[in-house]
Amino acid sequence: MRSRGMSRRDFLRLGGAVGVSLLGACGCAGADGQEEGAEAGSVEWTTWGNPGEVERFTQFTEKFNRENEGITVRFTPIPNVDEYDPRLFTEFLGGTGPDVFYTSDTNIGTWVEREIVSDLTDRLTGPESLSPPEEVPDRLWGGSRTPDGTYYGAPVDCNPYVFWYNKGVLREAGVDVEPAEMYERDEWNWDTFTEILDRVRGIGKTGFVQGAPGPETFSWAVTNGGSIMDGERFVLHEDERSVEAHRFMVENLRNRNMVYAASLPGNQGPEALFLSNQVAFVTAGRWFLPVFSSAEGLEFDIVPWPTNTGRREPASVPSAYIVMSREAADPDAAFRFLTSFISREGQIFRLQGGGNAVPSLEGADEVVLEGGQPGNARYFLEAREIGFAYPATLSSVPGLNTTMVDLLEPVFVTGGDVEEALAIMGNEVNLRIQQQLQA
Repeated sequence: MRSRGMSRRDFLRLGGAVGVSLLGACGCAGADGQEEGAEAGSVEWTTWGNPGEVERFTQFTEKFNRENEGITVRFTPIPNVDEYDPRLFTEFLGGTGPDVFYTSDTNIGTWVEREIVSDLTDRLTGPESLSPPEEVPDRLWGGSRTPDGTYYGAPVDCNPYVFWYNKGVLREAGVDVEPAEMYERDEWNWDTFTEILDRVRGIGKTGFVQGAPGPETFSWAVTNGGSIMDGERFVLHEDERSVEAHRFMVENLRNRNMVYAASLPGNQGPEALFLSNQVAFVTAGRWFLPVFSSAEGLEFDIVPWPTNTGRREPASVPSAYIVMSREAADPDAAFRFLTSFISREGQIFRLQGGGNAVPSLEGADEVVLEGGQPGNARYFLEAREIGFAYPATLSSVPGLNTTMVDLLEPVFVTGGDVEEALAIMGNEVNLRIQQQLQA
């Protein structure tokens, strides 16, 4: 994209949505002095990603360029996800934002609300589409589809949350029955999970790395039979099963059965502990597979979320969405790339050979099972079939997930009354939702 910039007002509102103040730092001058339109057939796109993901995206881009004469796509990754939104906001302010880009399921509402991304309804449902919406499970659209059925993006694939477990650490802790076997016996629950955490703590290692408030904590609530939303109202803080799940997390954080991800020293991620055989469990989608499968001697597998209801329950299925700027230099070329990227062929290419996600379109599931890694890879598909997307109402409120983290994280880090923190968070969330609905 080489077109008009965002207004200062829109930029400031976007920046505020993710808790960053960027205007003074970027030294931009709004729309004045921006570059003129780019060459026809030119497409700029970006996303975040680890080295393995970036390599695969680069390969796809090169393949697309070879197969689509007259279109030249340039891929400029932003590897650090924490820098992703601030950098994009800066680029859009200066009129140099990409034509096509990823956005998270928690933040897509910001881009839609500020009218930065295109309405893709006619294109996705039209004759040039290689990714018809009806081929995507309805529950995966999340905030990329508005209640009136307008499509502003599409899932690039999906990543059902599962528990990755380190077989070596479990053996060292004297755990004789693997979690997957417990799951098949319908014995994978809070009690058996806690027993394993106790054993791992007993050998001086970490049982589980707990992620920030959001999809991971929502998964604890829902797999306990709790609720997050009632229509457009946030009810997690009032739902007893959901509150119980948060008490469970906080109790295990306090007794050191779990550690909070943001408290890990040296800005290391949970995968670093896993790779060094210092933690038994981490939660993630399939994105850890390229990293874990390339680690010599690492023994691992996956299992669905432990429940406390006696049933197998749904967990969160995060999906990044691919969107197109309203100011794309060549909308036809940009959409051609976008629909190719998320087509069945595109997803198979990107996800085969130990790829980083699970297909969102029908007919591409074989890529998840190929190679036999992890051993219970079918759990990814089972989790996708019953899982839930990040609530669209929450994603439509700019910066709301950041607010939830800010209000609840102190309890995870330093302790405190979790029920009081949940009540404060719940009231703020509902206030923000109402303000958004009335805007």
